[in-house]
Amino acid sequence: MSIFVTGDIHASYDIAKLSESCFDTAGLTKDDYVIICGDFGLVWNNSASEQYWLRWLDTRPFTTLFVDGNHEGFSLLDSLPETTWNGGAVHQVATSVFHLKRGQLFNIDGYQIFTMGGASSSEYDRTHRTQGKTWFTEEIPNEQERAAALETLDAIDWDCDFVITHCAPSSSAQGISEHTDRLKIHPMDEYTD
Repeated sequence: MSIFVTGDIHASYDIAKLSESCFDTAGLTKDDYVIICGDFGLVWNNSASEQYWLRWLDTRPFTTLFVDGNHEGFSLLDSLPETTWNGGAVHQVATSVFHLKRGQLFNIDGYQIFTMGGASSSEYDRTHRTQGKTWFTEEIPNEQERAAALETLDAIDWDCDFVITHCAPSSSAQGISEHTDRLKIHPMDEYTD
């Protein structure tokens, strides 16, 4: 079993990085995993394009996992049926596509993997997008999700093998924020340090 981790695909905008021409999948099976660290973008409105790419991912020789970022269709995502997979709560988006919910601990190939999706959109995004349609207040973990995450981490004495999140550690984010006005440190960054 292998686990691969990549960043945003933003629906069809950058999904090509998971194609044969960019990603050698020889020998992979559905027991291998590609984890997308937020901004998956294929759960917005059930469009024909989304359905095409979800079917395409289902045909790939790996299982697709993702945490949410700030560019997700949370109304649809949160309406999907929830189930338990490898020890944590997920939304099953397609046969082999799973949304790893916030504040969960998964056992994947013997690794303990903590997940904390979400991110805060920039002021630019919030002023140039439509709330509830192209950006959602649910992009930021709420108090219940944050409490559940802390409970999960406390239960394992904050000792896991990997943390999968859309946000970089705040130490990295602080360095980036010195060069842009589009990034602000958010309280949810406590999980990434």
